[in-house]
Amino acid sequence: MKKTIVILIMSPLMSIPVSSDNYRGEIIFDPDPVDLEIIVTHISPLPNTYNPTPGIVDFVCHVKSKKDISATRIIINKYYGGWEVRKEYYTETQLHPGDSDTDFDLTFSVNLTNGFYTWECVATDINSKEGSSENNFDWKYKTGKGTVYIHHSIHAEPKDLVSGVFKQTLDLSDFDQGGTIDRVMEASHREEFTDSYGTPATYTWLLRMDELACVSDLGCTATLDELLYDDWNFLQEIQNWNDGLGWHFHHMDWFNGTQYMEQGGCPDTGCQPGQYWNQILTMNGTTYRNRPDTELGEKILSRLIIDYGFYPISSAMGWFGMTNQINEWLSKYIPFNYDNLYGKLGDTTFAEPINNVYDWTIAPGVIYSPSSENYQIPGENSNFCIPCLPGGLNKNDTEKLYVRNTFELADQGTNIILCHYSHSFQSFPPLDMRHNVMFLHYQLDSERGACWSAAYEGICVDELFPEVKYEYLNDREMIQAMFELTDYNAPEISITKINKLIVIESSEELWNDYPIIAYQNAAGFYYIIPRESIIRERGLTWIVDVAELNIERIRAAAIDKSYNTGFSSIILKETCGSMNDDPIIDVTDLIYLVEYMYVQGPAPAPDVCVADVDGTGGVDLSDLVYLTNYFFNAGPAPGGNCCD
Repeated sequence: MKKTIVILIMSPLMSIPVSSDNYRGEIIFDPDPVDLEIIVTHISPLPNTYNPTPGIVDFVCHVKSKKDISATRIIINKYYGGWEVRKEYYTETQLHPGDSDTDFDLTFSVNLTNGFYTWECVATDINSKEGSSENNFDWKYKTGKGTVYIHHSIHAEPKDLVSGVFKQTLDLSDFDQGGTIDRVMEASHREEFTDSYGTPATYTWLLRMDELACVSDLGCTATLDELLYDDWNFLQEIQNWNDGLGWHFHHMDWFNGTQYMEQGGCPDTGCQPGQYWNQILTMNGTTYRNRPDTELGEKILSRLIIDYGFYPISSAMGWFGMTNQINEWLSKYIPFNYDNLYGKLGDTTFAEPINNVYDWTIAPGVIYSPSSENYQIPGENSNFCIPCLPGGLNKNDTEKLYVRNTFELADQGTNIILCHYSHSFQSFPPLDMRHNVMFLHYQLDSERGACWSAAYEGICVDELFPEVKYEYLNDREMIQAMFELTDYNAPEISITKINKLIVIESSEELWNDYPIIAYQNAAGFYYIIPRESIIRERGLTWIVDVAELNIERIRAAAIDKSYNTGFSSIILKETCGSMNDDPIIDVTDLIYLVEYMYVQGPAPAPDVCVADVDGTGGVDLSDLVYLTNYFFNAGPAPGGNCCD
């Protein structure tokens, strides 16, 4: 309803309203000049409708307005994995001019896939006043059945680790021929446990790369080298079975009993002698033996980018340790994290690792974007946390309920992930990785008979939810399928050095809106350039000043909005005297310089500064003489700092 506010403008000399024509000044403020009302009708579809066949659905909005309507749109929200994750699924605009005091019935035809939806209607009048219906979460529309994507992650790491030994020989025999990993690659195992579409079981290998590996003789990337690049490796098998690759990172440091006592961390009986691996509960610079924890994580990522052209989009932290600091660090670098032991509280005793603490007591049992204020609750971060429970999900009521609840959400139309994990060092039999897949399939397939045993209490999900399908995909494909992403191409990333600036360009928008830029300095150390040092210049171009970094090699990686990863080429430090962008100086470089200076040949690459061989700060005849003397008169070699 309109309200009229009358303002009397008083003259400072008179006590009567001011008016040139003895007319009292009156200004009308209308807090609701449009008087727009949006009503969502239940004409079509009815609330809590289930349509087993996806396809065209007519949604009707009833709009009442005293002004002409210039535009309306309908917003369809689709839910993934439960209520915690949603996106705007469909938007349409229609123009509806009409008479004042007119009601409009507006129909939108929407092509829906399998899913679980809510919706709202928004209308805009000719004065650009907008009104919308309340998004009614009690109203639900479901079509088809969702799919359960089964994710079996393997924490691939050395076996028989001793927490009382700081620098030890890593036992990676499980990565060798005849080891546990070899047995999991066998066709007899993969083809026995297939999904609803006949696809063999798929694994994602979360490779342990952390301080333990970095201080060993084999180095930070030992597990990656063993799995893919050793004389005996599984590169072909991983490609054949469509397995994924991720990162397993233990936040831990090395302390002795005295340090525990200083931190108030010893039991009442006192500290035990010796030294132990200890869980770190921060991600803000706690110093390892060789690097702070943030730098160590970024060092590993940098080396993966530069040396391997690999970037993990999924990870699991060691001992499921998570804090808000760690969560914030992950939100910068890793889109998907499989650490959520929802409903569980970790070991707070002083068993090894000492001070191991994790807390997932209030975390949801579905995928969600965590809050920066509390990693256990849904929030605004750009990364996702996915629940992942141990073994074959058969050991206790919590694990079996997780399976049932996951399939029940899929039965309601939700695409959802069911995650369980194993360790690569689990022995044979009965606890190696294959048996965890077998135990899970006892609940998925009633024909195996095991789900009717007392251990499973009759939980046979194929009988409880016969229309729900489950599928094996690797980590990237699983996420793309769940979120209905259709871009499967890696972003094209270019990198250019212009004087002291590095310019990065991408062919498409990126996750987190920034590339990840890795470099190695002259001392051989690996780093990631901090986000705050990268300037987004325009569109899909980023610039960073590297004048102070003493870079030997630099490369950019990028994750697009569909979680595909792309890489630029590697830029090497300029070689003074090499005019054609290679590390070798020979007589062809002399010819190159002559053509540049006298016959309009191409400029020296990657920068003209490589031709400043005498180090005087410019390129002229003296540089040509200097290079000639080097080749033919045993003169001094080109200076090594021509571009500094």
